Amino acid sequence: MISYSNSPPYNVATTASYTCDTGYGLSGEGTRTCQEGDRTSANGVWSGTAPPTCVAITCTSLSPVDNAVITYSPDTTSPFDLETSALHSCVDGFFLSGSSTRRCEGDGSSTSGMWSGSAPICTGITNLDTSIHSNMI
Repeated sequence: MISYSNSPPYNVATTASYTCDTGYGLSGEGTRTCQEGDRTSANGVWSGTAPPTCVAITCTSLSPVDNAVITYSPDTTSPFDLETSALHSCVDGFFLSGSSTRRCEGDGSSTSGMWSGSAPICTGITNLDTSIHSNMI
């Protein structure tokens, strides 16, 4: 979508601001300005080489978590679309601290999404202190 700082005809110094629909981010400059053209034409020119484009926001793969498996859904390969979930599961012998699920999110300010929250931690399960058991008998 393009919004202009004034109505047509667009004069020198008019700005054009570009925005994208939800789920898309701008690739290129988000604002262009009408500038004076050369002396052979009465028409001005817009700054920049080309208008920006709207590109689907995606997330890259998460960094591995020690002793964990990450399962992505519904996408299973990078780059991941918005709203893709990443489920963290610890391997046997470890328990999860933190949120098990993260989601690919983006606000449209760029084409790069961010994963919600922070990475969980998988901590080893330790055996109970044997002195506790001996006092229970």
